[in-house]
Amino acid sequence: MAIVLVLRHMGKGPHPSGSPQSIHGKGGLAVHEDKAEYGPGPAGEKLSASFKASKKTTVGLVAGEVLEAIDKVHGLNRVMEQPIPIKSSTAKGRNGQFRYNSRGEAMDISISTYPTKLLTVAHEIGHFIDQQMVEGPKKAHGAWGMGGEELPSDGSPLLKEWREAVKNSDSAAQLRKMRTTGIDPFSGEKIYDWRYLLNLCSYGEMFARSYSQYITTGSGNANMMDELDTKRGMKYYDRYKYLTDEDFEPIATAFDNLFKKLGWTK
Repeated sequence: MAIVLVLRHMGKGPHPSGSPQSIHGKGGLAVHEDKAEYGPGPAGEKLSASFKASKKTTVGLVAGEVLEAIDKVHGLNRVMEQPIPIKSSTAKGRNGQFRYNSRGEAMDISISTYPTKLLTVAHEIGHFIDQQMVEGPKKAHGAWGMGGEELPSDGSPLLKEWREAVKNSDSAAQLRKMRTTGIDPFSGEKIYDWRYLLNLCSYGEMFARSYSQYITTGSGNANMMDELDTKRGMKYYDRYKYLTDEDFEPIATAFDNLFKKLGWTK
């Protein structure tokens, strides 16, 4: 029997500043002019060919938009033999999750239906990239992956430049400071959810978050940019999950170099 490892994008629920709601209503998608900011262009196979999502659901429509954005930025050197389903989820306490088993086989991505966020879809695909594509499938050997194979984000030489860029960012420095002091710099109140804060500081989560930001700015998708700007403008410590444009530049360069080396960009 295969053990399932779940990589979760945990939500924190409503905040005083409000969480961005889905812009994908029954009337269709908001119309914006997309403008790519950087990137050499995709090479290889389309990543979207490795996923499937129903266009009859909100989650499917959001996933389709994100996959289209990713295809503008990079490709892959292989396509999954069986497309991975991106499904709707009504589970509370998390925005999304990517699951794979002890054989290293990708299983599915589930995304919350309230609200459905573009960045969440990109985040979970970032986990897929880390576990499945950078160095090939990585296995999980126990509950929550304990004793399993190290993910590339944690120690692969291919991601050394990315780890250095992330570690030296102001965002990571602020998260580390909060992990030490346990104080929210905006409210001055004690942070009680240590598990969530530790999760934010892990390389796996930082990879998924920075990947979603890279796709957002690299594709120029206006709806994703709206979500990113909302996140970065929040008045509590969650704002440090995403980086300012200046802080993100070395990380974007690291992704550029990584994808070029992997043959995913021109």
